[in-house]
Amino acid sequence: MIKIAMFSDLDGSMIYGKDKFTQDEEKIAMSWLNGENLMFSTKAQHNIYSLFKESCEYIPVTARSKKNFFNTHFSKDKHLKHYVVSLGAEITIHNEVDEEWSQNIKNLYEKYNINLSLLFEQLKNLFKNEKHIKIETNDDFFVKIKYPKSNKEETLKIVKRFEHLIDREVLDIVSQKKKIVIKPFFLNKEEAVKYMIKKLNIETTIGIGDNHYYDGPFLELMDFKLFHEKMDLI
Repeated sequence: MIKIAMFSDLDGSMIYGKDKFTQDEEKIAMSWLNGENLMFSTKAQHNIYSLFKESCEYIPVTARSKKNFFNTHFSKDKHLKHYVVSLGAEITIHNEVDEEWSQNIKNLYEKYNINLSLLFEQLKNLFKNEKHIKIETNDDFFVKIKYPKSNKEETLKIVKRFEHLIDREVLDIVSQKKKIVIKPFFLNKEEAVKYMIKKLNIETTIGIGDNHYYDGPFLELMDFKLFHEKMDLI
């Protein structure tokens, strides 16, 4: 049994991009890509992280792919043995991928006939002449569309371009600032966290998150929670 566990979103909750800091503000590098530091923690965030990783089980719950999670200092911390990546698509417990959970997720993709690899290629072809729009896949668990303008009008304009490709019965379209995420309705942090609480027999839970759509549901499972900001379901 685990007495206390902290389930923590990462991006936007425990780490920020450079644009969130003033030039002179102290920041601690926590994520990188190709040798360049990309994401940082404030001193307060880092102190909270240091406190909880020493005093309880600190469990990251992130939308990052496993590869991108491994580009963070969280993944290198010897205290961390459990984590959730790709919005709950994959769970690691005691440093091993939980095969039972992975099989459950695989069965759901097959049950609803979801092929995000195909959708990824269709979207790339649809926007191939628009260099300002980037299409990315997260290990074929969900697809992201990134664009430079951050307003509702631009977002809805992009959605109208591709919504004929989407089965809204099984796929959700979620917007956040300059990004659209297309994901299966069943893929969420809440179910993954619920599974971990039961499997690890966790007695007391604490949660940190930064938006209503992704983090709100799993934070409702917590005994104590810290929560701010929001996302919109289109």
